[in-house]
Amino acid sequence: MRYVDWEDRLNAYLSEQNGKAFAWGDFDCVRFSMGAVEAITGVDHTEGLEWSNEAEAKALLDEKSLEDRLAEKFERVPPMFARRGDIAMYDGACGIVAGRLAYFVGDPWRAVPLDKLGAAFRV
Repeated sequence: MRYVDWEDRLNAYLSEQNGKAFAWGDFDCVRFSMGAVEAITGVDHTEGLEWSNEAEAKALLDEKSLEDRLAEKFERVPPMFARRGDIAMYDGACGIVAGRLAYFVGDPWRAVPLDKLGAAFRV
C-alpha cells in the first residue's frame, strides 16, 4: 500500500536519483526501481534481486528472468494502464512510470513512452 504522500516521496526520490551513474549492484535498474517502490510504500522488495556485479546479475537472471521475478512480487498490468509509481519493463530492464513516460537508468538514462513498454507491474 502506498503512503498517503507517496507522490511527494516519489518526486523527491526521482529528483535525488536524477542523472546518477549506473553501477551494477549499487545503482542499476533494480536498485533504482525498488528504491522508488520503497520510497512510496516503505517496503523493501529487493529480496531475490540482489547482486554485486554484472556477472552475478547475469547468472541470477539466467535462472529466471527479471520480468518473471517481478511478476512473483507485483501484479502485472497492461503497460498502457500503468500509472505513476508503477514498475515498467523495457528491453530487459525495469524502470519507473512517471506520467506518460517510464524512466530507466543507464548510460544514458532513457525515457520510454508507455506504448513501447514490454510489461508493467502495479505498485
